[in-house]
Amino acid sequence: LATSTAWADEWDALFTRAIAAKERALDNNDPATWQEALDLFQQADRVRATKEVKYELAGAAARLKQDDVAVEAYEAALSLGLDGAAKDKARAFVDEKAPMLARLTVTGPAGAAVSVNGRARGKLPLSRPLVVFAGERSVRARLEDDSAERTVNVAAGKSVHVELSSEISISQCV
Repeated sequence: LATSTAWADEWDALFTRAIAAKERALDNNDPATWQEALDLFQQADRVRATKEVKYELAGAAARLKQDDVAVEAYEAALSLGLDGAAKDKARAFVDEKAPMLARLTVTGPAGAAVSVNGRARGKLPLSRPLVVFAGERSVRARLEDDSAERTVNVAAGKSVHVELSSEISISQCV
């Protein structure tokens, strides 16, 4: 019981701090404050993924022109049952931006941290493909002191599968 209470308290604290950062960012429209809000929403999302945190995370990412992260988060919020005006806004954003983006399916050793172009994107196994900007992407996996990196090229509307093992291998998907 104490663990679940601590988990809820941690999520509540992170989400509250993220909302406060978002409010500051709305007031001053400073990219550093938007980045702070995004980082806090991502931390809250790692503690507990909800449609609300996904939606807010997407909004902060969109403000920073991180459309890949925004589309991914809006899609997740929609899959978690986002409704009302928020659903309409998320759907419109995804419909507009998704065709210009690509998907990156990453598989490999459980627990490996995955980054794309130097930006942390999750830990394996991933529950869904990563949404990425089209073009050359540097994919890195790190597990303890071992890491592997590979540059892949992915076109808008397409997917690339990257399997991470002792060496990264890649196969194109249509």
